[in-house]
Amino acid sequence: MSSQPSGSISVDIGAVGVLQFTAVPETRVTLDSLSLQVSSEDTTVDIKGSHVSLPTDHPLDANLFWSVRYEDGTTTEFKVEGSLHFPQPSRFEFLERRADNTEGRPVLKVFDHRLFGKGKVCVRLEVKYPHCKPALLEPGQITFDNAFIVEVRTAQGTSSLGVLDTPRIPARVSIGAPLYLSLSTTGVAARYMGGTGSFKLSIREIDEGKGEVPSNEGVREQVIWPEGPARTLRTHVYRVGCELQPEQAFAIFNYQESNERGEFELAYSMAVAKQGDAYQELVTDRLWLLTSRPRLTSFSLRFEGSAEDGKPSPRLVASGTIEGFDAQVVIKLELALFRKVRGVLSRFGTPSFAFAAGGHFDVEIYRFADADDGAPDELLKFIQDFRVPSKRPAAEPPVLFAALRFAEDTVSSKGPLSRSFDWDARTFAALDAKEALCAQAVARWVCSSEAKTGYTSIVALQKRMRGQMEYEQDPQFEGTRPMILRHAGRTITISVGGETKSVDIDDFMWNWEPEKRNAVGSNDKYRQAWRGILLGSPPPTPEATDLSIELQDAPDAPTPELRVLSWLEKYQPNIAKAERTWGVDRRAIAGAIAWEALWNPHKSYYGPLGRFRGAGKVHDTDLEHRVYDDNIMEPPTDWSLAKELEMSGVINPIRTEDQRKQYLSTVDGSLEYIGAAMHEFIRIARQSGYDLNCDLPILAFFFNARTLKKARKSFETKRAPEKLHWVDNQMAPWVKNNMPFLEKAVGKPETPLCSGDAPYSEP
Repeated sequence: MSSQPSGSISVDIGAVGVLQFTAVPETRVTLDSLSLQVSSEDTTVDIKGSHVSLPTDHPLDANLFWSVRYEDGTTTEFKVEGSLHFPQPSRFEFLERRADNTEGRPVLKVFDHRLFGKGKVCVRLEVKYPHCKPALLEPGQITFDNAFIVEVRTAQGTSSLGVLDTPRIPARVSIGAPLYLSLSTTGVAARYMGGTGSFKLSIREIDEGKGEVPSNEGVREQVIWPEGPARTLRTHVYRVGCELQPEQAFAIFNYQESNERGEFELAYSMAVAKQGDAYQELVTDRLWLLTSRPRLTSFSLRFEGSAEDGKPSPRLVASGTIEGFDAQVVIKLELALFRKVRGVLSRFGTPSFAFAAGGHFDVEIYRFADADDGAPDELLKFIQDFRVPSKRPAAEPPVLFAALRFAEDTVSSKGPLSRSFDWDARTFAALDAKEALCAQAVARWVCSSEAKTGYTSIVALQKRMRGQMEYEQDPQFEGTRPMILRHAGRTITISVGGETKSVDIDDFMWNWEPEKRNAVGSNDKYRQAWRGILLGSPPPTPEATDLSIELQDAPDAPTPELRVLSWLEKYQPNIAKAERTWGVDRRAIAGAIAWEALWNPHKSYYGPLGRFRGAGKVHDTDLEHRVYDDNIMEPPTDWSLAKELEMSGVINPIRTEDQRKQYLSTVDGSLEYIGAAMHEFIRIARQSGYDLNCDLPILAFFFNARTLKKARKSFETKRAPEKLHWVDNQMAPWVKNNMPFLEKAVGKPETPLCSGDAPYSEP
């Protein structure tokens, strides 16, 4: 007989001896069932059960494991050290061994055990006693639903950020793209935010990959909920890499970083805190967004001439594109003109400012003096007198070019221009702070392409000026008299130079302006027709059976009024649906549509007055407050009504200008925006004690003459029953005087919508 190292015993055949055994009773522990929803920040859990054959004369060491299983399939585990106590011979209770837990009953802590999102907690008990198997509590007996979810709404759709999100492919966005962030909570998280807690979403650039050295520069943003004494969970608008408030005309950028190579990697972190306590991190630097550093792709000068009262007034125009900016972002640029005289490079004149929407700019940088004024123009003389040296150097130096940079009040930190955007140094030269040619790394200005083409560009400029070429024309049409044959929708058919040519409305507006480009031989009749097509030439009152362009599909009838009546009757079900959706009296909706078609007719969607689409002429572009000063076009300071509705979340999704125009051109699209706008005016007025469903003329007035921003200001000092007035407005009295006409067309509300006294208004 021999003893083996494993502890087993081998007995040889024929061996004689005595074997001694120690019998150990079977031990087993079984956990009592639980049915528990984690409903408070600290939830005490009684871990009790029964056992078989455990010694009960003293506590037994044991470990409890909380196994957290999230809805997305991920798991995490936490160990609790303690011991089993035996209040009865066959019963046990697990008590935690920790100084700050005097009772000993184990506690599930939402924050310590990361019970965020939705999931289950499984329990495993391991007793430190020989041959005692672990006891398990089946999944599903302890559950939790405590969500901190940040909903992210963009023009492309809605997504979400959560504490326990699995790694995702980061989304790609442009600098300045608006992201609408709102916090959604459930369970303990909801009560936590309703009490004294706060939630922080941090966004920063993490310099990940590509050999980048981590830097404290670049994008940084924090959003904290709730806000203010009222502890509201309002929607925050985060614009990637910039700040843009509604009252600001241009963006202020905060993404500048000299270390970045190619793309910014934006990550988010989440943290929570009780009032007065430090924030506790829930998730740190989870990759979320990718955005490319903006890049200058085109920048050049061109010579143009314009006809003002028949007198030429030529100018230099700088145009180009900085790609990588969202279409809604307005960039403020500083532009300057440089020339080289006798080998010395210097700035000509003073810098000017221009605004580039979405990174595109096309602005006048210099206007030559009128020859009739008698004042000499130094730059004109410089261009005309320039001669190419007989002995050209190997590398032709710049002669006349433009340069640009971000205006100083648009960047949050100063430094080389390369921190703001990239450019190809082979195409665009650069100037340093002393306005001398320099390397890209220290550039404070980037130059137009003429700085690289040297003599070639100024020679071409000379030829254009000497030939008095106001625009580049199609040679076959130069000097011929054009004639407009037909205008249908967006297409204009023109006879010129013995040929018939069909052009798009945009081509017609820019390339066929009287006395310019292809229309240099135009006469007064052509000029009147050109303006009429673009401006619509609205008559003072309706004539014959013509209607405004948005109701051109109205059925034929002997008078405009009958055509409008037929249109309203045709779409009465759609208007009634808008009434039910938005809680707006259908007669107000119909009144706005009818008045716009009859008394504010337009023949075209194009031209300075063409800021609308669809029935009711909802304004879709931000042109209301553009002003012209020293030939600089300022960007809009107010959003259009349609854009206000989208940006405030009343209408989803947020559309691009082209998408908005297309949708508003449909009947249901225009009715949605009209209904939403009137709904918002009713809501704003209700805060001051008015119900505008009780006064349809004043509701029509606000739709016709106010944006949401202006309406809020109007009601800041108004309180019912103080009278409301319509000022210099024609829609309101028309709606008041034509209520029988509107009721004949669309009827009355199915259920009364007026909940107050009427009327509030008077002329």
